[in-house]
Amino acid sequence: AVDHDCTGVDEDCDGVGERVVPTAYATLHDAVAAADDGDRVCVQPGTHVETAPIDFGGRNLDVLGVGGAASTIVEIDLGGPDHLFNYTAGEDDRSVLRGLTLTQTSGSGGAIAIAQASPRIEDLVVSDLTLADPDPIEIDGGAPTFTGLTISGAQTAWFGNAHAEIAIVGGATVTFDDCSFESSRRRNVIELEGSAVVSITDSVFSDNEETALHTTESTLTLSDTVIERTGFDAIDVLGGTLHLQRCT
Repeated sequence: AVDHDCTGVDEDCDGVGERVVPTAYATLHDAVAAADDGDRVCVQPGTHVETAPIDFGGRNLDVLGVGGAASTIVEIDLGGPDHLFNYTAGEDDRSVLRGLTLTQTSGSGGAIAIAQASPRIEDLVVSDLTLADPDPIEIDGGAPTFTGLTISGAQTAWFGNAHAEIAIVGGATVTFDDCSFESSRRRNVIELEGSAVVSITDSVFSDNEETALHTTESTLTLSDTVIERTGFDAIDVLGGTLHLQRCT
């Protein structure tokens, strides 16, 4: 086992103490279903089609794309308004999802649903999700963190219940660091309501067709963040608190 960048994550994924897709398990769904709390699930480079939602069931797992998001692609084809990755049973910051690109060519379904859980999402790309409902990432409570997230190219969603790339409700406390949000056609890139508390640092919103940030009765803090070439409002505030530090 080799931790190349001293992050505490074994990045060689040699099968020792790990569940490897597709070497040992045909799908991510199968690997996660078989995993025990504290296990690592390694996804080998290539394109992997997932057709069933993945529920972590309170287990804290490391899910790692070998070689990173550029070479490890997950096609979401759920056949309905579900999310692929579901953190809904109190998972904490020992749950890590990193190094994958989540996309669609012809399928349906969202990327991540978080409810009263606090996983770490790192070095993840969410690109070209086409289904209007649900929102690609939905957060209802909890305290998840996103580092190195890229959201790009999502299709328009002016119907159904979906309005945003990332919808945050339920008093969630969410942190984004070193993230990129680009080329979205949804009504809002990030939408906050229900007393959410969100901090965004060292991030970029660019070339989005509608509003970058829409916040209702929530607390939003932006630091060292750029919002450029936005079709509508950069930030739309309907109550709550907005803090800006060194933003352009």
